Amino acid sequence: MSTETQEYTNGMRPGPLTREIPECMRDKYTVVQTVFDVLAFLMVAIGYIIQAIYRTIVGYPKKDLKGSIALVTGGGGGLGSLIALRLARLGCVVVLWDINKQG
Repeated sequence: MSTETQEYTNGMRPGPLTREIPECMRDKYTVVQTVFDVLAFLMVAIGYIIQAIYRTIVGYPKKDLKGSIALVTGGGGGLGSLIALRLARLGCVVVLWDINKQG
């Protein structure tokens, strides 16, 4: 077997960083690709940081719940009844659902 056919055994082709790219360009390709990846990561990270700062200062927009229907499961218990009261104060039509008929 010659050296050229050894690379193609088992149907495998050589990868992009073997003989398809000249020897002098292999290091440059990886450096350029690495620099591009780092710059792309930094741009995305800075975007998320700016968005987080904006959301911290301005806050998220409040959703208007007046007239909407809210289903509260476990409404007979302590936490469920408190959630139901809060939603009723916000103007929701509250539907309570509980397993315990006495609660």
